[in-house]
Amino acid sequence: MRDGNRAVQLAEQAFQLSGGKNAIVLRTLAAAYAESGRFTDAVEAARRGAELANQQGNSGLAAELESSIALYQSGGALRDPSLTTSHGSR
Repeated sequence: MRDGNRAVQLAEQAFQLSGGKNAIVLRTLAAAYAESGRFTDAVEAARRGAELANQQGNSGLAAELESSIALYQSGGALRDPSLTTSHGSR
């Protein structure tokens, strides 16, 4: 979702519903914060998500979250290259 404010609203709702115990929701929340320019919040959510993923034995997700922290610290937002618009090709 590219509407950062709406993405934050939805991700915060998901976080509340998960009881803060879902690392994937924290990954989503971090990405939403970054999209809306809230990079400090994005770093914190990604760190909490990485810690939780490690506790739950999901080292792959933890590594993904750890790598996103550097992106957020540099003021970048998470982008999925498969979602880029390319005119004339499908």
